[in-house]
Amino acid sequence: MKPVFADTLYWVAVTRPGDPWKQRALDARARLGKVHLVTTDEVLTEFVNALSNGTAYLRGQAARMVQTILLDPGVIVCAQSRQSFSWACGSSSSGRTRDTA
Repeated sequence: MKPVFADTLYWVAVTRPGDPWKQRALDARARLGKVHLVTTDEVLTEFVNALSNGTAYLRGQAARMVQTILLDPGVIVCAQSRQSFSWACGSSSSGRTRDTA
């Protein structure tokens, strides 16, 4: 199956009731057909953070959605590392940070 990246906006839109992007996200997903959604640990962190200032119900929904995502065989969750981040940015080396300089 073709991999398609799902960013924070997608997860927020399909989870938050009344989100202005919800219908567009659902329509896009439907048009894609059979694909593997790909996301990262960092996207899921941003997703939970984005819904953290909502109601207790919404925070619970966010936690349940992350559990669902992690168990869904149609979703690939990549653990992001310096190496994978550099690869995604088109760099062949992991570079140096202040901590390692």
